[in-house]
Amino acid sequence: MTNVEALEAVAGKAGDAAALIGDTLSGATSPCITSSFQSEDVVLVDLIRRIRPDIPVLFLETFHHFAQTLTYRDDIAERWKLNLVVLRAPEPSVGLWRTSTDDCCARHKVRPL
Repeated sequence: MTNVEALEAVAGKAGDAAALIGDTLSGATSPCITSSFQSEDVVLVDLIRRIRPDIPVLFLETFHHFAQTLTYRDDIAERWKLNLVVLRAPEPSVGLWRTSTDDCCARHKVRPL
């Protein structure tokens, strides 16, 4: 496969993804997307925001993110004018994962959603 053929294949798949996202969002009553702003999330956020620019992008503040992740999140949110919603546990417990990953996820990820 040549580079041109590879690019054409990717472009075709992106079109398929955009069509699927558009179809899905057209029937959604209150859609949103969660994102940790890792590479795979950012690709999906980009595809979705092109179709639905106002969609809420939920970020779970677990208090365990690298500073660079938060800076990147803020840069992307500003550049793309995202409807960024930062969710936090009412009573965060930094380091809870050391004693119970289940309790940590329940407190910092599940309950805020």
